[in-house]
Amino acid sequence: MFSDEHQRQLSQRQRTIQTNRGIISRIFSVVRFLARTGLPFRGHHEELGSTNRGIFLELLTFMSHSDDVLAAHLASAAGNAKYTSPQIQNEMISVIGTSIQRIICDAVRSASVFSVLMDETTDASHTEQVAIFIRYVQLFATSPPVIHEKMLALVATKDVTGQGLTDLLLNVLEKHGLSVESIVGQGYDGGSNMMAASKGVQARILQLNAAALFTHCFCHSINRAIINALCSKENRYARNFFGTVELLFAFIEGSALRHAYFIERQCDIAGTKLHLKGLSETRWNCRASSLQRLQQSGVLRAALETIEHVGDTTSDGTTRGKAVGLLASVQKFEFIVGLCSLSPVLGLLNSVSECLQQQNIDLLQAHSVIAAMKNEVQSMRTDESWNNTLKAATLIANDLGIDSELREERRKKIPRRLADSDDNEGTHFDVAEKLKVDLYFNSLDRIRGQLDYRFPKELRDFAYLQPAHMQVT
Repeated sequence: MFSDEHQRQLSQRQRTIQTNRGIISRIFSVVRFLARTGLPFRGHHEELGSTNRGIFLELLTFMSHSDDVLAAHLASAAGNAKYTSPQIQNEMISVIGTSIQRIICDAVRSASVFSVLMDETTDASHTEQVAIFIRYVQLFATSPPVIHEKMLALVATKDVTGQGLTDLLLNVLEKHGLSVESIVGQGYDGGSNMMAASKGVQARILQLNAAALFTHCFCHSINRAIINALCSKENRYARNFFGTVELLFAFIEGSALRHAYFIERQCDIAGTKLHLKGLSETRWNCRASSLQRLQQSGVLRAALETIEHVGDTTSDGTTRGKAVGLLASVQKFEFIVGLCSLSPVLGLLNSVSECLQQQNIDLLQAHSVIAAMKNEVQSMRTDESWNNTLKAATLIANDLGIDSELREERRKKIPRRLADSDDNEGTHFDVAEKLKVDLYFNSLDRIRGQLDYRFPKELRDFAYLQPAHMQVT
């Protein structure tokens, strides 16, 4: 009799354990789903009477409608045993994250060597967050190797000096059982705290491991090349052009009424509802999409009509003045020429930047892409390309009713005492030729110069490692 009762209690205990495990498994499934899709867990009001208690609780409630076990648990479990509190949610997220990190680190240790990538940014709460990535190669016996790039940690920090970031990186590696001696590569941005020759992160890691070669992030290098080439005071045409584009975006998108009128006119003109794209201050290569969007005739016409409408209807003198000045700038043929000349250049650089961000790209492939980009930039610097740009700009201007004639500018008359001859009636310049030299060729030359400086020919020394250059004897 005692044995039967004991067996019954054991069976009941086993059923309870299995039920609880099933409930925990269901809750973990919700946590994994929300984490994988990047959805928020919490709600502003999570009490029972709330119409929206947050995605986590609402999804559990929805699942309980077709799951009697989960429904019984949510209805009858004690308040401290429902496993739905914010603390439990965070614990489950941490458990899943630790499991993922363990899998990544096991793969990294199997690869023997790895590279580290690190960058910092400020989040919405003004906290400095440091993202650490690991890059390694997975080898297979019967198939080609695969390059993996995995995020290892996201750590908050208050110290963004070279020493502080180095200590943070070493602590993360030690925590996950990875040795600094196994690092064969480092990749950071161009900040002095990262790439300084003596006190930057790369220099401090090199002191610990001379094999950890540093490579300045190619995408950051391209971005800096564009900024230095197009924001220089020696390239005033390009700098002023982007200033006008930014003012155009801010004027239309800065008001809900102006934006609504812009979309309405665009829909009537071209049947589209495209939004203007702002100019990123940190990702200049992404400005290609902004220019390509603006280059569409329906979008640009709707923008012009919106500015004109605001100037005619507003009662605010400041807004009217901005509208009149902006309309005059955008209706200049020089603005259309700048749009048609710089858009293809930024489009090329943006496509290369996206290619360099692929996880499976290696140094040799990156070098080949950069070399091809340099050649393409150089090939754009021809009279034929410039003539095609003028033709494209003329078509857009004619479609918009903008005068496509580049009127000649008259230089200031030279004083007779400084003149070399008696013929001192002033010098006339071909404006098209001036735009070609000062805008188009100047921008291309500066971009090519920056690319040569940031991606020197010494990178070609790695070309001999390409399989195509190897001979089997």
